[in-house]
Amino acid sequence: MLSRTTTKARSFDWKSDVAPKEAEFAAYRNQLGQYLRAVGARKGAIVYMTTGKVDWVRLT
Repeated sequence: MLSRTTTKARSFDWKSDVAPKEAEFAAYRNQLGQYLRAVGARKGAIVYMTTGKVDWVRLT
């Protein structure tokens, strides 16, 4: 999902993994980073629905 205001864009990626491993967390962060660059957003979040964890990704 991409949310855009007049000056900022944010992306949210919803995951339903029950027990993701660190390699999966890293792959998801990389995937979201690529998407952020593609759409011109600087910040996004991966939301793990089963645990409620929110992993923010920021481009520098």
